[in-house]
Amino acid sequence: MNLGDNGTYRDKQYMLTDHLGSPDVIFNSSMWVTERLSFDPWGLRRNADWSPPTAPDMNESPTGFTGHEMDDAQSLVNMNARIYDPVMGRFLSPDSMIPGPYDPQSFNRYSYVNNPLSLVDPTGISRQVQMMVIGEEIVLLVLLLGRVQAIVVMEV
Repeated sequence: MNLGDNGTYRDKQYMLTDHLGSPDVIFNSSMWVTERLSFDPWGLRRNADWSPPTAPDMNESPTGFTGHEMDDAQSLVNMNARIYDPVMGRFLSPDSMIPGPYDPQSFNRYSYVNNPLSLVDPTGISRQVQMMVIGEEIVLLVLLLGRVQAIVVMEV
């Protein structure tokens, strides 16, 4: 039994997502569609028929654009490391790193990905560094949007 905030029974909800991880359809255990969601290419919530919403929609699920927490009252997306504004198509704070000094676009540290129809910024920061110890060497993998950009090997 799944109880809601006020102690009443609440049916389990299931979510189908699009290719970016944004929720598309929410249905209950009886397979009834309870909610249809849609987002424009930059993450602004819209009606399922692609028309603009008439008022800020307070959806049952806080999951929004690319699977991140959505604040519908403010039209903002919490992307964990930074807050994203889908109206402007920009983050509210700069990225802590400049991912590619030879790419002029990387100096725009407030920008989202350059192709929002096929790319996702899962953490809100441009790079991730993963470290592995292999034998007597430390291997650092520098990732940009999930792709390896550099491999650094150091002896211990």
